[in-house]
Amino acid sequence: MGLSALIALIGFILAGLQALILPLNPLNVIVHNTYYVVGHFHLMIWTIIVVGYVSILLDMLSSKMNGATLSSLGAGMVNGGVIMWTIGALLLGYTMSFAGYEGLIRRWVAYPIKFLSYMDWMTMFAMIMGASFVMYGLPVLLTLLGIKTSAFWETSGITGVSASGSVPGIMAEKNDPNPEGQNTGNLSSDLRDINKSN
Repeated sequence: MGLSALIALIGFILAGLQALILPLNPLNVIVHNTYYVVGHFHLMIWTIIVVGYVSILLDMLSSKMNGATLSSLGAGMVNGGVIMWTIGALLLGYTMSFAGYEGLIRRWVAYPIKFLSYMDWMTMFAMIMGASFVMYGLPVLLTLLGIKTSAFWETSGITGVSASGSVPGIMAEKNDPNPEGQNTGNLSSDLRDINKSN
């Protein structure tokens, strides 16, 4: 969670530095209506907004689940995905901006041949971002849907997946199969027991 917030802040700074020349008329003439502006816009969206919202969403999920933290699998997927996403976003955004500085105008019907290599690199960086989105989005989406939640989250004294392997999600409404309040290894029912005792 903290890594996502830190990356969002660093991304905001890196995307903001890129925008410093835009309000200066002598320099803005060079990059106006080019991919430079597109690169700046996408860097802002991809870093501060997307990664920042991931951080906020993870914090909200943790609070909703009584302070549960990401398991090693969940933390690995989220942190690895966010780092991959950020690398892809920075490479893609700065490639767009460099192409714009070189003269790549946005909204052309057909781009000149000299910009095709830029387009190829942009496509590869976007594919890195797509793979990383699946990586960090899967734990969040499955948690929201209540599927295999305990594989991605753990609370103090309750870790991992139950022995049966079928774990109802924390967000899902289920009947409590453990009325005595014993630690069953099933994260959903164990969290409900913790709530009852508090």
